[in-house]
Amino acid sequence: MGGTRFARAGTERKTRATDIVRSFREDLAISPSSLRHLRSGNVSLSQAVQASETPPNIERKKRIVRAESVHLSWDYQSNQETNMKEPKFSIRAIPDEISAAARNTRRSPQYGHPAHVELAGGTGPCRQCLCTFYVGKENRILFTYNPFDGLDPYPSPGPIFVHETPCATYSPRDKFPDTLRSLPLVFEGYGSDRWVTVREKVIDGAAEAVITRIFDQPEVEYIHVRHGEAGCFIAHINRA
Repeated sequence: MGGTRFARAGTERKTRATDIVRSFREDLAISPSSLRHLRSGNVSLSQAVQASETPPNIERKKRIVRAESVHLSWDYQSNQETNMKEPKFSIRAIPDEISAAARNTRRSPQYGHPAHVELAGGTGPCRQCLCTFYVGKENRILFTYNPFDGLDPYPSPGPIFVHETPCATYSPRDKFPDTLRSLPLVFEGYGSDRWVTVREKVIDGAAEAVITRIFDQPEVEYIHVRHGEAGCFIAHINRA
């Protein structure tokens, strides 16, 4: 019984020692041949580690570096493709001469109808600067406007607002106004003869995605931005 117990204990010690050596070798990247020399006492630990830095190990490291380079190259290419898909467009507010004439004459420049000045009871927006109104704090002018003037002989007049006091016309390219993102918006894509070929609501202010989808259709020539509840014209979008 005693001899069996001692033999079992010896076997367990050898197993633990083997596990420790295997773990130690993996952590330090010691090759099996160097480990045999280390066990025999012919080399020191530092020599065994240095001897393990053989060409195969170096080649493995090179393969890892090449793989990482390919991965980084793929990421760069993916980012380039994403950037290429970003929409290129220009947003056109109403012409400056239209808003200036409405302020100066208090009439619709296109139709001669009287314009109406009131304290803002809603957010608007202003069709010149494309900013929303401060409700109860700003005066605005309401007048009749035809957004297809110069595009098609068939008119489609509707009501629009501008600030009573002069404001800067919105002009940045490839950028949708952040001031409009909170509004319920509908984009209408127009083809030849002013036919609406596509109409899409903007969800959560993601205007650029809708612009991209609409302009992906080759028959679309331009887009009109409209208020999703009132239905009135807000702005005109062209391909850049």
